[in-house]
Amino acid sequence: MAALVHLLYDMAARLQDVVELKVGVFRKWKGGVFDLKPIKGLVWRKVFITDETRKLVNDYTEGMPDNSLLFPCTEKALKCKLHRFFVEKHQTKVTSHDFRKTKATNMYREYKISLLDIRYYLGHSDIKTTQLYVEAESGAAAR
Repeated sequence: MAALVHLLYDMAARLQDVVELKVGVFRKWKGGVFDLKPIKGLVWRKVFITDETRKLVNDYTEGMPDNSLLFPCTEKALKCKLHRFFVEKHQTKVTSHDFRKTKATNMYREYKISLLDIRYYLGHSDIKTTQLYVEAESGAAAR
């Protein structure tokens, strides 16, 4: 579960994008950057993962063939596993999209990355969507 959580956050990916990833994609990386073709969006985007995430993914995929899915189950099943993990282990409800919104907010508030750059990182076609992400998370954190 750690590999999934770290990937969702680092890549600010939608769960449907992660479900389609193959093991071989990660084995070809030379650095922490790769191109992701989102299922929902039309534009490829560069995403970054930390060394910690890379290690978690490498450990998780050890012994798996390159052509196998990273998380071999449906999007719905993965969503249920994620939900169950956070409710049982942390007594909180978390959705896969929460990682995407939190990443956007952290990029904006902590690292002072422009909304335009965050928009491209998330693959949004409209910057208003990016603004909603950041404002919603900032408001939630203030409560």
